[in-house]
Amino acid sequence: MRRKSGSALAQIGLLEAVRRILTPLARAATREGIGAAAFVAAASDAMAASAGAPRLAPSIDYEIGLRLAGHWLSDRRYSIRGRPRVLLLRGRGSFAELAASVSADPTLVLAQLAEVGAVRVTRGRVALTEMGYVPIRGLSEKLDILGRDAAEFVETVIHNLSANPSGSRFQRKASYDNIGAVALPALRRRLCNLAMRALLEGNSALAGVDRDRNPKSPGGRRTRVSFGIYLAEENLTTKSRAQDRPRAARRTKGTRR
Repeated sequence: MRRKSGSALAQIGLLEAVRRILTPLARAATREGIGAAAFVAAASDAMAASAGAPRLAPSIDYEIGLRLAGHWLSDRRYSIRGRPRVLLLRGRGSFAELAASVSADPTLVLAQLAEVGAVRVTRGRVALTEMGYVPIRGLSEKLDILGRDAAEFVETVIHNLSANPSGSRFQRKASYDNIGAVALPALRRRLCNLAMRALLEGNSALAGVDRDRNPKSPGGRRTRVSFGIYLAEENLTTKSRAQDRPRAARRTKGTRR
């Protein structure tokens, strides 16, 4: 039996949203030398797969990296007030013990994290280079994050289109479109500091009810919950020099606000 189609207006709106979502992906594909035919084929494969709505198999490496970093930041054996300790390779409270807590082989996961620049190994000690699992090197890891994180965000937005207020997922942003480029470095630092504090609190809340860490946590169907924060920037092409000046300075006498 054929599923009932949505309204023509809804379909037009959804297609426009699809175009906007695909635009940055198309630019990235072009930079990597991926032709239009291959790009369209990938989209067609996704459409075909959506008929049965299968979930993509999770990336074991990425999942382990996230869980390990989360434990490192939230477990008092491996952190001090949310700051990751430098760990010995072996022994009590060591990296090997931390890796075992997420069911990972210490040698393999250490090699993976070191390869992408997420940890630094010096004289038998391991340090987390970022407040979380952020691959600094390794294109394949970054592409895996692109696919997973972008898909999660899009799924959240789509869920909220039809969800009741009580069942919607948090999705908010603050956005301004006339910020001078000179202000960006300081603004980025401030926003990143604010975001990291929120992310650490979110990690603590998630870890508190994760059943792998706390078997006595509330039961029910198994659910993966992500708490993410992003910073977006767009270089807006100005049509005239006047647009680069503060708007208040461009107002003329008698202009209505």
